[in-house]
Amino acid sequence: MHGREYFFVHDTNRLPVYATISDGYRKMKHYLVDVDEKLREIYGCKEKELLEIFDRGGYSKEFCVSIADKIRFICWRSDARTVPRIAEWREVEVEHQGNSYGEVKQRTFYAWERDAEFKVEKKGAKFREVWIKKGNKVSPALTNDFELSLEEVVRALTRRWGSQENRIYGKICHDLLKVINDPALKKAAVKMGDKVIVFNKLRKAMRITLPENKRGLNDNGDLSNIKTIEKEVKKFRDHLCKDKKYSENKDYQKMVEQINKYWTKLFADPIIVETKAGKIVIQPQRTNNILEQFFRKLMRIFRKRNGFNAMEKIIKTMLPDTPFVVNLENKDYMNILLNGKETLEERFAEIDAKKVREELEKSRNEESVISPKIKKIIRMPELPKSIVALLDRKASCY
Repeated sequence: MHGREYFFVHDTNRLPVYATISDGYRKMKHYLVDVDEKLREIYGCKEKELLEIFDRGGYSKEFCVSIADKIRFICWRSDARTVPRIAEWREVEVEHQGNSYGEVKQRTFYAWERDAEFKVEKKGAKFREVWIKKGNKVSPALTNDFELSLEEVVRALTRRWGSQENRIYGKICHDLLKVINDPALKKAAVKMGDKVIVFNKLRKAMRITLPENKRGLNDNGDLSNIKTIEKEVKKFRDHLCKDKKYSENKDYQKMVEQINKYWTKLFADPIIVETKAGKIVIQPQRTNNILEQFFRKLMRIFRKRNGFNAMEKIIKTMLPDTPFVVNLENKDYMNILLNGKETLEERFAEIDAKKVREELEKSRNEESVISPKIKKIIRMPELPKSIVALLDRKASCY
């Protein structure tokens, strides 16, 4: 399997402006279009306004044709095996930074170019085929930029940033090595791996948030028979209790304790409800996963809107019936709410405006219920003086 790759983008001043990592299943070339979109968003540019140099690895002409209409680039080629007969090379001087800070070395390259047009299936594109020679090694390159000189193309593709670049990556590697080799972290990682295996077994037994469906906490579980699920969970619990590690592992003991505590609720019999349409069988929810999903969605919406992490104030000031708005996504709920009407507008049109005003006026006139303890405090004759004294004492602390 292909390993994960880090992808760093630097500007012409050699400063890093963007970084990403592959998923470990595909090579980084499959992410170049996405990287280009991110860079254009950063700089506020249109397609092909930025010149992007891919100076790591090589790319086939098929791939270059596929991105030529979206990205202006210079890159090494991976599929040009035969070097053409070149009568005259052009000499190009390139500055390379050394490994000591401030050290600059001159490197001599030789280059030659020709125009080329490639077609892949029905799509075609025009390029400049560039050949770069250093010593006995000749490397092919490709660009769809027709404004830069040959010397500028060679310098853009062959320059190295020496100490400055090495310092950035060296710092990252140095910090990562400390983390990777940390004994406590290695031990914790092994424990976490064991727990993941056990937890996955429980998920499969419960038939909820299954690993293979990739939905994670948004999985509502499948419609397996509750008795079958109960049998599988019992088998899981008994097997775990017989494990040698169980007596030493408090986390497993707590998990089994929770399962035993809520056993009757987890595997309650279905509820049969009599309705106008007939009998409906309702299976009680085994977990509070649906409620958790609702609050996660609610928090995500408000965080996108205002960027705050804390939701306590928003929830406290929210109207009591606001959460019911989420139910509008449920077709059955909407059918009940509409009661035969096509839209909510038609349903609201049936509401008596006069009656609504009367109810609102009534709610304004009703006295709010005050706790007897609060009433007792309010009646205290010395309350104002006590509050003033308390505030003065608090202010003196600052």
